[in-house]
Amino acid sequence: MPNLVFVMETKIDDMKLEGARRKCGYVEGFGVSSMGLSGGLGMWWRDIKVRVVSYSANHVAVDVLDDNDEVKWRAIGINGWPESTNKHKTWLLMKNLRQDCPDWVIFFGDFNEILSDDEKTGGVQRSERSMDGFREAIDSTAVRDLQYKGNKYTWQRGLSQDTLVQERLDRFLASNSWCNIFLAHGVIHLPIRVQRSDHAPILLKAGHREENRRRKRLFRFEAMWLSNPECEKVVKAAWNDATIGHTTAKVASCAHELGKWAVYTFGSIPKKIREVEEKLKIIQVGAMDNVRLAKCRELSEEIDNLHLLVESYWHAKARKNELRDGDKNTSYFHHKASARRAKNSIRGIENQDGRWVQDEQSINNMIIDYFSKLFTSDDTTGLQEALGDLCVATLIDDESRCWKEEELVLHFSEANRIWDHCSFWRDAQHRIGDSFVETFANMREYLPSQKLCIFSALAWAAWTSRNKKLFDETRHDPHQLADQKMTIRFVLMVNKQGQTRLAQYYEYLTIDQRRALEGEIVRKCLARNDQQCSFVEHRNYKIVYRRYASLFFLVGVDNDENELAILEFIHLLVETMDRHFGNVCELDIMFHLEKAHFMLEEMVMNGCIVETNKSNILAPIQLMDKAS
Repeated sequence: MPNLVFVMETKIDDMKLEGARRKCGYVEGFGVSSMGLSGGLGMWWRDIKVRVVSYSANHVAVDVLDDNDEVKWRAIGINGWPESTNKHKTWLLMKNLRQDCPDWVIFFGDFNEILSDDEKTGGVQRSERSMDGFREAIDSTAVRDLQYKGNKYTWQRGLSQDTLVQERLDRFLASNSWCNIFLAHGVIHLPIRVQRSDHAPILLKAGHREENRRRKRLFRFEAMWLSNPECEKVVKAAWNDATIGHTTAKVASCAHELGKWAVYTFGSIPKKIREVEEKLKIIQVGAMDNVRLAKCRELSEEIDNLHLLVESYWHAKARKNELRDGDKNTSYFHHKASARRAKNSIRGIENQDGRWVQDEQSINNMIIDYFSKLFTSDDTTGLQEALGDLCVATLIDDESRCWKEEELVLHFSEANRIWDHCSFWRDAQHRIGDSFVETFANMREYLPSQKLCIFSALAWAAWTSRNKKLFDETRHDPHQLADQKMTIRFVLMVNKQGQTRLAQYYEYLTIDQRRALEGEIVRKCLARNDQQCSFVEHRNYKIVYRRYASLFFLVGVDNDENELAILEFIHLLVETMDRHFGNVCELDIMFHLEKAHFMLEEMVMNGCIVETNKSNILAPIQLMDKAS
């Protein structure tokens, strides 16, 4: 039984609602009376300590307390205004309730609005403005929509196919802090009982760790079923069911009916073998006559047939050719088929201290920590003392302020084993100036001496591979590029789960500002379907996005920028990555993040697109690959 229940549209007063609560087994609770035949709310709880914080005709907010009466988290039940003219009141209510909330908060209930067009079927299309208001309220309250299992739609109305309307109006919205408390959370959409209500009950299971529960057994078609002629009849009957329309639903129906038929027809084959063998033993104990001999032959044939079924079962499961001779050694076949499960099982893992860890939660934490730190670099300290006497004047002509190419070529010959950590250069981007000379002058205070010569050669190759006209202009005027108008503000690569795989900004934003901006953009763009426009206005940006396989490429530009040109830029970036990686995927970006940054830096400088030739873009990367 749930610990916390929120009921809406009760259409009864507080006294009757209290009686319904007690019948359901909840001793404690709080109710809001209905206004005539509309409204009415109730929040019921058991086995937890709860304190009511605030309530109205459209919400009930409670704090869940620990044993010391300290607030653990806040739960807010919402019953949104159904009228289009009043929906803004729901969003304003959410924002006001969030202001004095703790970080760990969860909203739930009927919000009477959807987030995207694919959350509705039938009826009149929803207003984009109304959906934008809901999305903006979610962004402002810093919560996210929890994933669910079950039917997509939680509300249904209509008795025929022509009048049927289905929408996802009910949901759970939780903050990241709440999700971090309950790592093993999941939402289940239960079936709609149309005779009782037009809404589906939605259930949230929240725990600190995943339960060790028995997984639902997957359907497997067994070859031994073909030995029974009724198998074909069962499949035909399930497939021709007039109430099932979609092909996937028909396949699921066949699987369900075959499973029931197999249990009734075959049952447990090993158990049947034991039962028949026991009968055979009993008959063979007594004195034999013609009747007993005939029964023995009948039972022996039945045992052989059952063994053939077992052989057929393990033949399909073992996936080996060793069964073609009809061997009856089922234990051997079972071992061959089950070995993969034992081989792939992770029973423990060694931590950084060399200690063997077998606890499930500890293993999960180690894996999360490893991938969290995989692309995070540590701050480098103590370089000033180590590089105080370093002099690089021989590489710069102080009179002309230009590089001497001959000296860099000599240094390049020493680059065979020195450039071992390319991320060193990328981590120092905030020290790199706009001109080549200024860049190197800053690097001498940052790079160790053994990396300085290889940086010189690689930097020269990278800079000269760019557009020669741009290079010739900027080598004599370090600030010319900085004076150009910035058009691209940022570039993001995000997977379909909303996780950022690459982020490059061309304007200054703090870490918190970047996180907030990325969260808003991801929620807004990923919720749109394929039929909607790829251009979205957000804050003072124009967002241009495009999806390739499992990756979304999102570019934020100025409002007066040409959207089609940015789409062409995104396509060029993907083609360049395809040429280098070969059908680039999310894993290529994750494991070669530096190369992805290098490609982007070759194409865009200070927010301006400076290179579109794929060969020129990849030339420095190929040079670095050879040097390493």
